[in-house]
Amino acid sequence: TAQLGLPGEETSASTFGSATFQVEEYIPNRLKTALSFAGQKLDGKKDQRASVDDDTLRAVVRADYLFGRAAAGLQAKIAPRLAPATFGPDGWAEWSFNDAARTLESDRGARAGVVDTGKVNNNSEATARVLDSSGRGEWPLHLKRLLKIPAATSQPDAPIFMGPWQLSVEATVQEPAGRSVSTADSIQVDELPWYIGVRRGSSAPSIPGESATFDLALVSPRGQLVTEARTLDVALLRESWNNSLTFRDGRYRYESHRILEPVKNAGSSEIKFQAGRAEVALTPPVGGVYIISVRDRGTGAMTSQSFMASNGSAWEDNVSREHPEHLDLVILPSGPAATQPSSARQAPKFKVGETARV
Repeated sequence: TAQLGLPGEETSASTFGSATFQVEEYIPNRLKTALSFAGQKLDGKKDQRASVDDDTLRAVVRADYLFGRAAAGLQAKIAPRLAPATFGPDGWAEWSFNDAARTLESDRGARAGVVDTGKVNNNSEATARVLDSSGRGEWPLHLKRLLKIPAATSQPDAPIFMGPWQLSVEATVQEPAGRSVSTADSIQVDELPWYIGVRRGSSAPSIPGESATFDLALVSPRGQLVTEARTLDVALLRESWNNSLTFRDGRYRYESHRILEPVKNAGSSEIKFQAGRAEVALTPPVGGVYIISVRDRGTGAMTSQSFMASNGSAWEDNVSREHPEHLDLVILPSGPAATQPSSARQAPKFKVGETARV
């Protein structure tokens, strides 16, 4: 065991960490292992893709001694994990898929973790199993239990990540002497029947007050155009940042919070697809960073793409260039008086750290 820490007398706080390893004579591998995936809904392609709702999806481990005999009776286990992935099919290089502009809330982001391979009441750890007489073992992969995807008829109002995910599995087979031989493989997993592709209709920059066109397409997990008639929701969001200088833990620090505000009257809020394609025009009112969001409420599919609108001049933001250390507190009266001109509002200025009493 090797330890890393501060010199001098050893205390509980002087050790940073430790690692344990074995020293032994070199012994070449005596086993070869292979890992593959099986299931009724695997498409059989070289770069296979699986479906979340495939209850027959499983990991298959095969082990053989190098002299040819099957490694029957050996202990084996797997470690499967899911991680969010991006959809990038061949032939669609200029298109954006998934939440490219990162609009999803953190608690609704890409779920990931250890995949359950046991029975319904078992935990998510993959228990060791004994390989059969042919040196083979199978583990079911229960993806739905981890992802907890809502039914198509009960999609939440706020979008959530709907895939794809990368399913990575590491298999370990233990030799009789205790040494382990490992192998790994991965496969992409889909929940959606198709993904939404978004592409700028022109390479010219967006000008405030002028419409910007976007091409839309429905693309299958295999990268084929889905010729389906569909009506999707479209929204234009404006990105801004709320920056505050706060005092915490004995020092001042800046904190920035991203704000996405829907832009009203920017264009159509719904778009109809014909033969899997559509075009939408949106108008950014002023200069700044904007996000187009396209979503299908039925399946939960969603794609976002950011772009900038500018006519060469600076755009409005919420930071005072003359006095960045000041905050403007605007007090709005309630009731009908709230509609009075901004010149009638009280806007006292105070420095961060002082107390303002309203």
